[in-house]
Amino acid sequence: MIINFGVGVNAKKLKLAVERNRIKRLIRECYRLNKKHLFNAFTCPNVQLNLFILFHGNQLETLNTINNKWLFIINLIHKKYLEACSKKL
Repeated sequence: MIINFGVGVNAKKLKLAVERNRIKRLIRECYRLNKKHLFNAFTCPNVQLNLFILFHGNQLETLNTINNKWLFIINLIHKKYLEACSKKL
């Protein structure tokens, strides 16, 4: 399985580059910590996943908050993947 991953943060809502970089670091850390869940969710070897996370918040988030949202996103993507696979069969 191939995963392409990217992160973006809205500069209009978070003015300081330090804050934007911190959010990007936290999102990348959540990706690193939960990468095994993504690989386990997609069992087909021919699957390519292009994932781009765009943060639109106007305040800094904690690692726990971002991690909970990240797990929600993984579960949502996995459900859509299962629906698409069941339609092919």
